[in-house]
Amino acid sequence: HIREFLENLKEEGIREDIRYTSVIDFPLLLKERGMSRQVLANVTGLSIRTVYVVYQEKNVSKNTAEVICKALNLNLNEAFRTSQKNNKLSDKTILGFPVKSLN
Repeated sequence: HIREFLENLKEEGIREDIRYTSVIDFPLLLKERGMSRQVLANVTGLSIRTVYVVYQEKNVSKNTAEVICKALNLNLNEAFRTSQKNNKLSDKTILGFPVKSLN
């Protein structure tokens, strides 16, 4: 049963740690709205560093993307894209599970 479970982890859509990258110009958007990074951080409860990561178009968690979108009244799918092409767990990750003693 354990081996079947681990094999199922290879299926697409199983990961919950998908990362998101902004596809809109957040510096311009905030400028147009008269907001600073610090104000966005305060409104969202995120750290200023996390807000800066979005500015740099680097990967953030789904939760971070959702919090920013909610605060700015944006649609998640219009403001961010998933940055992982294959969201299956890798064989290397699955092989890391110590199941030899369970076989």
